[in-house]
Amino acid sequence: MDLLFINIGKTELYFLLTPLLFILVVIWNIIKHKDLTYNQKILWIVIVLVGNILGALIYWIWGRNIKSINSAV
Repeated sequence: MDLLFINIGKTELYFLLTPLLFILVVIWNIIKHKDLTYNQKILWIVIVLVGNILGALIYWIWGRNIKSINSAV
C-alpha cells in the first residue's frame, strides 16, 4: 500500500498508528476522568502532548489513580 508519495507499507503504518491511537485513548480518558479538576485535566493533556508516548505512559501508570485535590480535603 502506498500512501501518497511516501512508500509506507502495512507494518510501518501499524507502527505509526498504534502510538497515535494510544495517545488519543489516553487523552479521551483524561477528558472523561470525573475526579480531576479542569486545571488538572489541562495539565495532564499538556504532559501527554509534550511527552508523547512517555507522557501517555506516565498518565496511564500513575495519573489514572489520582483522586482530585478537592476530594482529599
